[in-house]
Amino acid sequence: MPALIEVLLDIPPGLDIYPARLHGAACALFEQPDTHHTAQTKPFTASPLLTTAHGARWKLGWLHETPPPPIPTTIRFGDITYPVLDHTLTHRTYAQLATTAAPIKTAEFHITSPMYFSRNGRDYPLPDPVLIITKLADRWNHHAPPHTQLTDTNTRNLNQHIYLAGLDGHTVQARATYTSQQTGFLGTFTLALPNTAPTDTYHTLTALTHYAEITGIGAQTTRGYGTCHITNTTIHTNNPPSPRKTRPTHQRKRPHPHKTQQPQPAHPGTSQPDTTR
Repeated sequence: MPALIEVLLDIPPGLDIYPARLHGAACALFEQPDTHHTAQTKPFTASPLLTTAHGARWKLGWLHETPPPPIPTTIRFGDITYPVLDHTLTHRTYAQLATTAAPIKTAEFHITSPMYFSRNGRDYPLPDPVLIITKLADRWNHHAPPHTQLTDTNTRNLNQHIYLAGLDGHTVQARATYTSQQTGFLGTFTLALPNTAPTDTYHTLTALTHYAEITGIGAQTTRGYGTCHITNTTIHTNNPPSPRKTRPTHQRKRPHPHKTQQPQPAHPGTSQPDTTR
């Protein structure tokens, strides 16, 4: 069952835990003895630590349909182990993600950790709508049970109609390892569908939008990249067109303003006034 897990850790303020250590700690939490550590697609994601007055909050995403492993009392980052003060878990099944929310036609995403895509061996640090939808749909189908998977038609229809309706952000250089940097996007962007899109596209966009808060967007989401929050959505409604107003049949036609009215012939037996001089 896809879930958002928030862990509160007793970590001193200012501690810098770079992506490789986030990844290692998440692997230790979620990987099972039969898990392939080198697999490209993993059933979890991890965000950067967020320092608060009460400790450091760590948001994790669980993508598999089965429940996640229990959270231990301590978590190790590198060579140091830190106590877990508290944790919460919010989950929804894939069926619930696909059916419970009202269909939307716009979604605003707030990216809080650098987002980028790996495209043909090169990094692409911009919110491309088709790359976003394709990546989310691939992850959905990799982890969802067969009866809730998206069809090729669902994804194709959505990619044919989705567009970038707003963008406010910039690229940053973030530390990937102790010695290397990674370029990524930070900020907000809005994905939208036109009112004429097929009905199924609104439902697919809704499911993938809520899924993105769990799975993140882009590459290396197990290392703290591509963390996002949904800040605004617009519900899609089918408003029928208003009926055309018709003129009552008993109303007399008015003469056309550009046409002159021809004089009516006089009644037989009557005389016409002489207007010549």
